[in-house]
Amino acid sequence: MPMCRNKNKLSGLVVFLCIFFILLSYSTFADPATTKRKLASEMNLSGEQALQNNEDEKALELFKKAAKLDSTYDVPHANMAKYYKRWNIKDKAIEEYKTAIDLNPDNADYYLSLADIYRDEKKYDEAIRTLNKAKKINPDKPQIYFDLGLMYKTMGYNAEAIDNFTVLQRILEKDNAWKLNQDYKSIYWMSHKHLGEIYQGMKKWDLAYQHYNAILNSEENEILKRSIESNFKTVMQQKNQLQYGMIGSIVALTFIIGLLIFWKIAVAPQVKEPKSTELPPSAMDAKDYKTLARFAVQHWACLRSFPKHSFTLSGVRASRSSLRMRKTSKQTNSTA
Repeated sequence: MPMCRNKNKLSGLVVFLCIFFILLSYSTFADPATTKRKLASEMNLSGEQALQNNEDEKALELFKKAAKLDSTYDVPHANMAKYYKRWNIKDKAIEEYKTAIDLNPDNADYYLSLADIYRDEKKYDEAIRTLNKAKKINPDKPQIYFDLGLMYKTMGYNAEAIDNFTVLQRILEKDNAWKLNQDYKSIYWMSHKHLGEIYQGMKKWDLAYQHYNAILNSEENEILKRSIESNFKTVMQQKNQLQYGMIGSIVALTFIIGLLIFWKIAVAPQVKEPKSTELPPSAMDAKDYKTLARFAVQHWACLRSFPKHSFTLSGVRASRSSLRMRKTSKQTNSTA
């Protein structure tokens, strides 16, 4: 019995020593890079929490320690860039975003954030180059096209702005993606607003109306709808004036053509042959057509004011009466 007990103790001790040496060897030969990344990630996470709690200085120190602990880790540099941007230290923010991009060049969000700083600094060419790099990495990311459209609109490149806003809407309208994400919904309707403003500036009233009307008929928040009400009214007025102007021109042209036909058919054949003391027939015809042309021009000026001008019977009578009074006045003056 004593021998059995000693054997059991000895076997237990052997098992314990085996487990101990296994754990010791694992900790000794573990990948140092993996260990550093894990510690740096935990430190970076603590920094993000501090930044959310507005403990900015503490957050910055944690980000710096995480970046120093693992020099290949890109996230602490991006977080430091956010800190510097919050405190309006733009040069350091740009530097940190560039470092993050060097460490992880396939992250499109870093390019977007860097382009946003360039836009604030009015470095539009740099912003566009940065956004185009992001587009190559992730060509289906809607925010890239929205930012590009906004940049081109600011620079006055309407065609490029329209192209990017249109691509954005095409991406978000596929499978109604804009309805599934609040951020997507916001930039989708804002793109309609920007397109409406661009077309309004180009005096393409019908296209501007389409985009403004889409917002007003949507279930979007009232703030966005109120922001375009003034523009929408202006577009509607211009659109209506254009339609009325076309109608007025058509009516005026039809009136003049009818007047010429009436003169040719009804009046011209009844003109008496001139006496020897009168002007030759060719001169008489020329005088009559001059009178007719003068009459037509007077009525054309009236008709051009459509729709303010009233095409009622009383309006026509008033015009005829005014013409008679002018003719009588001219005859009186010539007699005197």
